[in-house]
Parts: sequence; structure tokens; C-alpha cells
Amino acid sequence: MKERLQKFLAAAGVASRRKAEELITAGRIAVNGVVVRTLGTQVDPVEDHVTLDGREVRAREAGRYLLLYKPPGCVTTLSDPEGRPTAIQYLTGVSERVFPVGRLDWDAEGALLFTTDGELANRLAHPRYGHRRTYLVKVKGDPPVNALERMISGVRLDDGPARALECTIQERADKNTWIRVVVGEGRRHLVKRLCESVGLNVLRLFRPEFGGVTVARLRPGEFRELEAEEVALLRRSAGMTQGDAPARLDASAGFEDLVKTLIEAIPTTIGQEQTAALILQALEGFSEATITSALLSTDGFTWGNFVDIDATAYARYLAANITVVPE
Repeated sequence: MKERLQKFLAAAGVASRRKAEELITAGRIAVNGVVVRTLGTQVDPVEDHVTLDGREVRAREAGRYLLLYKPPGCVTTLSDPEGRPTAIQYLTGVSERVFPVGRLDWDAEGALLFTTDGELANRLAHPRYGHRRTYLVKVKGDPPVNALERMISGVRLDDGPARALECTIQERADKNTWIRVVVGEGRRHLVKRLCESVGLNVLRLFRPEFGGVTVARLRPGEFRELEAEEVALLRRSAGMTQGDAPARLDASAGFEDLVKTLIEAIPTTIGQEQTAALILQALEGFSEATITSALLSTDGFTWGNFVDIDATAYARYLAANITVVPE
């Protein structure tokens, strides 16, 4: 079945559709040896030979990538010896053998990815690859500042030391507080145990996104297919891409120029963590001195919680402060 060339390029992980259109109009794409500059050109992923700057672009094998808004009260495993409800039961109509990426606790809710792509699942779930996991945690009362600081500095749990990469207040209510916790591993009940180790009483645990792909517009128990661009972005963040690397940024440019450059490759469905990962790739190769200089010259920047400025800190800062909304 034929499809538009820019859609094929995006699905293959080369670039976003808008960036792919730029590659086409720039004359960098050839189909069966002939340079193509016309947007909307149809290609057959199986029969046609597509190249970028002379390098072959291969169609990825078809797979399933599903994002479930896991409700509380079910387990992530495909089957449960105790007969408890499983998350996969919500994937009605899915005939392929998909499996969950990582875990989400029985009483936790939010983003849970299912796929047939074993390599991607391993890279996203394995601690070696340092995939960041973001949670919103509802705790009783108003947590003291030193409790959040202890979670970041590290505590000792029954299975070894552990720490949060980030821990901040998200929203306060009369009797409860939502805190945002980011961890770099998926140990069993890790976030809940971190909170309890510093005296916090967890009332609710919600994961709003996985790999930057959010459950926005989904209700508990609903799922959706990932868009081709979302899959490509996940694979790029896991170091599994082909074709061009993300465009490098001019670190001397103003903040809005940086945003406009980045926004071309960032769809509305991804979250801050995925955005930061893409920015970090784009910043690769710049010296820390250059990055620090660019950040300090950004209008409205304050040092805030930063102690040292490096590429990672800069990427997170930009991701959190992007104000231009994609069309």
C-alpha cells in the first residue's frame, strides 16, 4: 500500500513530518534513484527504494504500539496467579501478542505502554539506559521541604539505596498536596517507598506520561495507538534511529529562536521529558561553557535550583519553558 513520502520518512524515524517535508523540498530525498522535490509523492514502503543523502531509508517492520490509561486496581503482568484483574484485559480487540513496557503498581494509574517491539521495550524499561519516569503523587498534608530534599539526596530502602532525580511541589490543596517525582529506575513500589521513607502518606499515584507520550484525552481503561511520529520519537530517544540526527542548535541564538527551531520536530502529544531528551540530542557537541553562556543570556532566566549548568540542565529548562504552541 502506498503512502505519502513524508509520512514514510517520519514512520522510519528519520524526522518529523514537517522536517521530512523540508528534506524533500531541499532535494535530499531520492526514490528509486530519482531526486524527489514534490510534497505528497506516493511511495510503496516494500517496493520502492528511498534514500536520504544517498543512504538507504528502511521501512520499519510493522508493530503495535499502544498506550493504555491504566486504572488502579489491576496488575501489569499478563496473567496473575491470584486471579486479580490485569491491565491487558482493557486492550479489547487487540489480537497481537503485546506485552507491557515496565510496570505500574496495582494501585497506581496512568500511562502504560504495550508493544510487540522487544528491543524498544528493553531500552525503555532497563535501568542501564536511564529512562526517566515521571509521577504525580498525592500525599496527605503539606510535606516539609526537608522531606523532599531527603528523597533527592537519597535514602536506604530494604533492597538498597534509592533516590529521586527530581522532587517538587506540583499543587497544594486544603488537606493534601500533589508532588512531582522523577526517578531513573523501575523498582517495585519505588516511588511509594521513597515517599514513605521520609514520612509521607501516599494517597494516590499517577503517571501522566511514558517516554514523553501522554495519556491526555484518555479516560481510565481507554487506550490508543501511538502515532508514527510518537513511535519514531521514542526510538530516537532510545538511540534506535536511522537517518539524520536532530538538527544542532545555534547556542548563541535567543530563546525564541531556539524554541522555533525545536518546535518543528516536536508534536503536541509528547511531554516535557521527551522534549528535554530531544533538546539534549540537539545540544550534543556544544561545550558546557557555550551552553552556560547561552542560558545566562536567555531573557527571564534565573538560577533557581540549578547548581551546575550543563546540557542536561539546559535541555530541561528549555523543555519546561517552551511557550510557542505547534500548529
